[in-house]
Amino acid sequence: MLLPPLRCLFAILLPVMLSCSAANAQPQNPPNNRLLIGAVLSISSHQGGAGVSFARGASAAVKAANAAGGLNGRSVSLQVENDEGSSATAAELTAELAKSGALAVLGGSGEAAVSSMAATAKRTRLAMVGGLSCSPQQRIALSDVLVTARLPDSETSKAVARNLGDLNRRRVVVLSERDLASVARAQVYLKALQSLGGFELKHVKIGEQAVEGASALPEIVEFRPTAVLLLVGYEATADLIKKSRLASHAFHFYVTSDVGTASLKDLLGNGVKGVTLLSTTPIASDSKSAIVRQFRVDMSAHAAGATMDELALEGYMSARLVLDAIRRSGRSPSSDQVRRILMSEPTALGEITVRQTSVGTTLNIQPELAIFSSDGRLLY
Repeated sequence: MLLPPLRCLFAILLPVMLSCSAANAQPQNPPNNRLLIGAVLSISSHQGGAGVSFARGASAAVKAANAAGGLNGRSVSLQVENDEGSSATAAELTAELAKSGALAVLGGSGEAAVSSMAATAKRTRLAMVGGLSCSPQQRIALSDVLVTARLPDSETSKAVARNLGDLNRRRVVVLSERDLASVARAQVYLKALQSLGGFELKHVKIGEQAVEGASALPEIVEFRPTAVLLLVGYEATADLIKKSRLASHAFHFYVTSDVGTASLKDLLGNGVKGVTLLSTTPIASDSKSAIVRQFRVDMSAHAAGATMDELALEGYMSARLVLDAIRRSGRSPSSDQVRRILMSEPTALGEITVRQTSVGTTLNIQPELAIFSSDGRLLY
């Protein structure tokens, strides 16, 4: 059974091994006795840009490993599959990758796809690494199967609180959606601000529709904040920022985002002025981190011309986590061995240690703030 052409579209976009053959009932060794890593991403849906960037970063990590001699004398293949934005297809492809002998699966674009993939990964004893656009609560709930190279809210909230305090931005609106998970996330940030003291705070909630972002503007303006912390979707974030700038409101926006600094700047244009972005991964253009420096070297060598943004870095770090777990599994690794290592043993990526706990993945790094100045330049 050949997969639909759209699932194989990424073979055009990224030169990685992409097999469209059907899986047999039992796990099979990949062709040429290669070590197989799978990836399931949205390539042709509205989330396609994120999937393409993530996969390019992951591919650069795999190609660099092969260029250095492979793992324990064996080469590695990255098989990228396109779920076309369907959670059901994402689960199906995850199962097919497990049957094909994949040692782990990368990706998962969106909360529905992440949930369906995680359920399949649990059943097949397959580790899942990545999880684009899934909520912090989901990352905690799936901590027994999902590893993410991102900082948790418990750390990012402290960084935001410190920055607001240092700059004396004391009247703060925290904007979230109305659902229980979003409200719980907002409470983490509110608690971090309250613990420092001296803040006047207001929690504003919006509905689930992304276009409702700007509907909260009158309530925000009435409070007269000096800063607004946005814990809502990417589209709602952009909608609110752009409309507030059109109305000449001067309050500063803080955005926690997995989409990366370059993507936010491209979307907002001049509206990015006066925005501070809290990246949940290391900042991809920064050279202070050893993992970022190596990422840029490997991307230049194996993905020349591709954008080196935070999503590509997340894909790169995700693949590096799996590659390290495969290496530690010995000459005949199994998916269960790789899963056990990722779930129970810390992994060092340069100076960053990634460790899985009962509350999700933790990284021993400080959150970084990407600050867009009043003229729209990106400062750190």
